[in-house]
Amino acid sequence: MSDQKTPKISVVIPAYNEVKKIRRCLTALQKQSIRDPYEIIVVDNGSSDDTAPVARKFGVTVLEEKTRGVACARQRGFQAARGDIIASTDADTIVPPDWLQTIQNAMADPKRVGVMGTFLFYDRGKIWNGLTKIITPAIRFIDWIVGHGQNHFIGMNFAVRKEAFRKSAGFNTNLKYGEDIDLAKKMKKYGRIAYIKKMRVLTHSRRYQLNLAFAKYVVNFIKTDITGKPFRNELPKIEGKKEEKIRKNETHSDAR
Repeated sequence: MSDQKTPKISVVIPAYNEVKKIRRCLTALQKQSIRDPYEIIVVDNGSSDDTAPVARKFGVTVLEEKTRGVACARQRGFQAARGDIIASTDADTIVPPDWLQTIQNAMADPKRVGVMGTFLFYDRGKIWNGLTKIITPAIRFIDWIVGHGQNHFIGMNFAVRKEAFRKSAGFNTNLKYGEDIDLAKKMKKYGRIAYIKKMRVLTHSRRYQLNLAFAKYVVNFIKTDITGKPFRNELPKIEGKKEEKIRKNETHSDAR
């Protein structure tokens, strides 16, 4: 990684109370095999923990976005990006050493304005990940049909050409959910979005627990994919018990 030269690729990571997970994310990003310069941008979305101070210790760029919502955080980071290619991942995600090189190679095709990959879970075993390998291609095929021959982005693992991103006006910051799908729908006007099988990352499974929150997540995904609007435009609740307690205490303090 080098911030001394103009970066070829910018990596944007939105983060809200991710102090326990962001270290592994940033460590992986700083060990990329790509030889061209790249930059890492962490956008702190109003964290009440030490997410921002920990990120600064890695020597990366840390921006503040006080308006809550991942769309606002991503937009802040993408607007500040200096690279011609902007890659997106999440603070609870670990990318492989060749992730940026794979993205750069895939974006060498001038007809492509974006690329996206897939994921497995680093906190789950062989059975869970085995099922994921079966289920995700089926979901991607449905998404491909709905997208008229093109897939949509997943926030933890995609990249775009900055020029096309700016033409599209970027993320819809009014959306609390599905901002990545919405962006892909707009960017398809300017070129192709390709699925790259080799672009596989490891992420945490907290968004995919078999509970009511996950059911809402699936319904929102389907609704956004088909109509461009989520079923319920609200922030997804994916924090753990400790983070939820912090959030409730903050709410009570504001009320006073």
